[in-house]
Amino acid sequence: MVLTLKAGGIDDVENFEWLEKPNEKSLARTLILLTDLGALDHAGKLTDIGRKMVSFPMHPRYARMLLAGEEYHCVRQACLIAALTQGRSILQRNKGAETRGNRDDVLGEDDVSDFKRLMRAWLFADKNNYHPDACRKLGVNGAAARQVKPLYERFLQIAEKEGLKINTRAPLDEDLQKCILLAFSDHVAKRRDKGTLHCEVVHGRTGDLDRDSVVRDSALIVAAEIAEIEGSRDLNVRLNLCTAISEVWLDELFPEDMEQAGGFKRVEIVPRPRTPREPETGG
Repeated sequence: MVLTLKAGGIDDVENFEWLEKPNEKSLARTLILLTDLGALDHAGKLTDIGRKMVSFPMHPRYARMLLAGEEYHCVRQACLIAALTQGRSILQRNKGAETRGNRDDVLGEDDVSDFKRLMRAWLFADKNNYHPDACRKLGVNGAAARQVKPLYERFLQIAEKEGLKINTRAPLDEDLQKCILLAFSDHVAKRRDKGTLHCEVVHGRTGDLDRDSVVRDSALIVAAEIAEIEGSRDLNVRLNLCTAISEVWLDELFPEDMEQAGGFKRVEIVPRPRTPREPETGG
């Protein structure tokens, strides 16, 4: 709605005559997110990226992901990722050593992104027509996997309608990682050290990397989901669906969010407003 208002020339959404005015904190978070995604500039004005995002009938994160997907030749994978994040996870947790071994044998091992394993699991389920026995072997929720397909096809239709080129070849890992990063740049997290799963997240938050994540050895990650888990003692924040990223990419994509410290560039944990680079056309 905020994007639509901005596209209609209403810049001061905070003082707009809403029929039902949104919560002030919620609206503030929305404006921060849209700035992080590059839809708004430093002054809160709609950018070229934001104007393109308005046309996509989906959450701004996934509109940004599809636009980045064209730049990095991974629109098809971006559509599948968007579909996989809409409902229940298709991979069941805590299924035991035998199931984990079956997953490694069938899906392969990976240290790039939890999404790569998730996409392989869905492709396996789809290829086997979501058969309960085949899905059970890998700890795949067949019912949840089946619900992904119409969403995936819908996102592909939206991408085609908006003139995005649907790739036929698998993208490079680095290109897919950058695509995910651009959609979840406000979820960048830095591991405190290799001996802990605890992470510092941008905008002053903290959380623990999911123990089942394939990127446990990565110093820098981006999480697609930050879940608050009610524990017996306190509130635990878990980073799910994580992707390994490089500090070089942060410097490349978000140069204004990096600052010099002791002669070395470092991740700025509380980023300043900035506009990511525009996607190239013809991708």
